[in-house]
Amino acid sequence: MTPQTAIMELLNRMGASNGAAVLVSEEELSHWPATAVKAMKTQKLIVKARHAASAVCPGCERECVMPVHTLPAGPRGSASFIVCDKRSDINRVMVAAERMTQWRCDMDAICEFVVQCLELRRSDKPSTSSDLWEIGIAAGDKRTQMLCLKADGELALVAGNNSVPLSEFIEYRNDRYSLDQAMIRLTNESSASISPF
Repeated sequence: MTPQTAIMELLNRMGASNGAAVLVSEEELSHWPATAVKAMKTQKLIVKARHAASAVCPGCERECVMPVHTLPAGPRGSASFIVCDKRSDINRVMVAAERMTQWRCDMDAICEFVVQCLELRRSDKPSTSSDLWEIGIAAGDKRTQMLCLKADGELALVAGNNSVPLSEFIEYRNDRYSLDQAMIRLTNESSASISPF
């Protein structure tokens, strides 16, 4: 997996969730490129979320998803475990803290990322649609247009009646994610549009 495929994975999950927040476990992030994860955390594309309430039990080959119980911090720190009710030879199964740690990505984080990359002023209007988030005003040669983010199976940048998948604009260079500003521009035709060319 490359840093580019890691961000595509995150964006694909956000698009598939139709705008709902997406959670990624610390364990899964450990399989992604370290530089990509560091960039996502630094650029706040993912932020630390609450610990998971359930986990895949590591007690046997069944890999059941079970609720996790956590004892308050004691002399050895807090302890998390699963109580197995599927087998008589297993009772408590300890769960490592990294299996409980998870990271969150939401539409506000993606919108803020676009604002920072394009140096826009963030729109403060509440969303008027359940699948469209206003980002800010983008300027072309002679006109300005509200740039929005749409989540409907995939994430897309929208200007006017035109939309282009956000994944087409994202680049990874110098240990950071950015948007290709040359590809995002408003044309001066009869209606403003995003042009990938």
